Formats: sequence, structure tokens, C-alpha cells
Amino acid sequence: MGIKIGSNKVGGNQTIVEGGQTTIGRDQINVGAVPAEVERSLQALLDEARQLLPKDRVESVEAEVTGIEEDMSAPEPDRKTAASRLGSAVEVLKQGGAVLEEGTSIVQNIVKIAQWIGPIAGAVLAGIGLVL
Repeated sequence: MGIKIGSNKVGGNQTIVEGGQTTIGRDQINVGAVPAEVERSLQALLDEARQLLPKDRVESVEAEVTGIEEDMSAPEPDRKTAASRLGSAVEVLKQGGAVLEEGTSIVQNIVKIAQWIGPIAGAVLAGIGLVL
């Protein structure tokens, strides 16, 4: 089913249900697909965990990353749960000694993931002391 919109000037939020695309302001989120840049950031998070943490803690981060991908790939992305999972993964990394300072590659990757999840991720990360 196609939808044709004349001039398509939308002042607020626009949701195109059939196409699986949500556009909010200037941000575009493709539901059901993890962008390649975010995939790289999720992988970098796992790589950092593998370097710093014992195996049982790495498995915890892996579970959170897998959960984030599943939550965000659903037809109705569960941003709240994905943000919580990101917060948990970051907390495990912090406990393991990750240097989470502005400008570090791990923080840049966390920011990319958080931006993909949405504003709620910023709030969750601020709650654990990582202000984006």
C-alpha cells in the first residue's frame, strides 16, 4: 500500500506505519534495522568489555547488547528497555575500569548508541553519571 502526500510539510512528528519509518524532527529512525554505524559501536562496546572484564561480566554485557538490538529491531521499538540495557552495560564497564571520559572512543560509541535509541537513553546514562 502506498501513501502519497502532497507537499508533505509536517510541523511535528510524522509516522509512516506501512513503511516502517518514523521521522521525528530532523532525526530519522529506520525500524527493524540496526544502522551499520550503530552495529560498529555495539561491537566496540563488546570489544571493550572483552579487554577489561572477566568472562562472566563480558557475558552480561553481551546479553545487554543482544537485548538492545532485539528491543530496537521490533516493529514497535522498546526504547525504554533498550536505554535501560545500555545503562546496565555501561555500568558493568565502569565497574570493570573503563575510562568513560568525554572524547574517548568508548564514550563516542556509547553516544552513537544512545542517539539511536533516543532521548530516554541520555536520561538513563545521566542517572549513572555519564552525561552526554
